[in-house]
Amino acid sequence: MTGPRERRAQAAMARQHKRAHGLMNSGRHIDPPMPAPDTAAGVAVLDAWKAQMRSEVRTLATVLVRDIEDRLLAAIDALALPKLPATAGPRSEAAVPLLLSAHDLAELMRCSPSTISRMVRDGKFPKPLASSKPDRWLASDYDTWLSAAVERRARP
Repeated sequence: MTGPRERRAQAAMARQHKRAHGLMNSGRHIDPPMPAPDTAAGVAVLDAWKAQMRSEVRTLATVLVRDIEDRLLAAIDALALPKLPATAGPRSEAAVPLLLSAHDLAELMRCSPSTISRMVRDGKFPKPLASSKPDRWLASDYDTWLSAAVERRARP
């Protein structure tokens, strides 16, 4: 629920947006007034016109920046992040080792389970535990492999 202050701010923003949108899409050319420039009154009219145009540009820029910001934030919110296994998270050394399936690893690495199998076969990824069927990996093995991969990539 929004309060009166928020509603007033939203209404003001809507008015600014409508005004800026009209200025952008009006298709009209805004000519400055043409008074006699050698008179004090003429200079004052031109100065007032310039101040009005600066205000219009600031309004337009503010609305455009906020619109872009809103669109970028919406795009960030819409990003799909990989789901970690339910028990993943900070682990203590005393905790029971977390086992990951090929599907869990594939989600973490954003690849397919067959890619995991191929990497194991090619020696590019640790082998699963010998006694587990279906294949399972210790999360610590994955963490070690990932750290080593980051270090290799960081070296020139």
